[in-house]
Amino acid sequence: VETDTQTVSGLEKTNAETLNDKLIACVKSGDADCVVQALAEGADVNADDEDDGLVLNLALIQGDKLIVRALLERGANISQHEKETGDTPLMMAAKRGDVFWTRELISRSAEIDAEDDGGHTALWATTAAVMAANSPQLANVMFSEEGKEEVKFGTEDDYIKIINLLLDSGADPNHVAHDCGMTPLFCIAMSGNIVIAKLLLERGATADEQNSMWREIFASEKEFAKSLKEDGANPDESRAMLEWFKATKGNRKQIKKLIEDAKLKR
Repeated sequence: VETDTQTVSGLEKTNAETLNDKLIACVKSGDADCVVQALAEGADVNADDEDDGLVLNLALIQGDKLIVRALLERGANISQHEKETGDTPLMMAAKRGDVFWTRELISRSAEIDAEDDGGHTALWATTAAVMAANSPQLANVMFSEEGKEEVKFGTEDDYIKIINLLLDSGADPNHVAHDCGMTPLFCIAMSGNIVIAKLLLERGATADEQNSMWREIFASEKEFAKSLKEDGANPDESRAMLEWFKATKGNRKQIKKLIEDAKLKR
């Protein structure tokens, strides 16, 4: 289906080859009326574009409540996994620190422990976002320069609210991501966020301190540097990881104590 050049909110759209292209352009421009028109003309509310991803996820990234609501009211599938990443809308809202849409999607019965392609759940993705937000050194390792510019993090308060919402809805605090073996508590231990570590422990999270990964983040600086060398980390990654290790040392020590205390109480 061919469409003429569209002018939306003062932004000129190039000729869209399909109605789905038009819908994506409308979402990106933040024009809710254009979104509704594209859907009325036959655009797929669950379109999953190779470059821009799932339309609902794109709208959540844009942070436009009118557009997200327009898509939901017209049947957007809140449990759909994005083809490229496996992300669901709940994962997208949670890891971006969007309390409003996390709560709304949960109220609409979004699947709480759905997994993306790496085996990450919404709770896991939230704690990984905290890890990156709290530790710029880790963010340097996790994201490219371009990727860092595109990432939007929430505040600590946002993430605490989201974690509680997910746990209240039955999220597994000990879920292990199959691509890395990390749990939500492990992500938070790496972040050095004492407040959220305490919250997760109070809500049933546990740590296998005999696991080599746990031993590594609680090791001495000399031991940690040795493990980086053995793992073959490149110089930039090694530098960033050592900076992270030094910056979070005190907090990780307190988190280790919290884990030990929680274990004694169980």
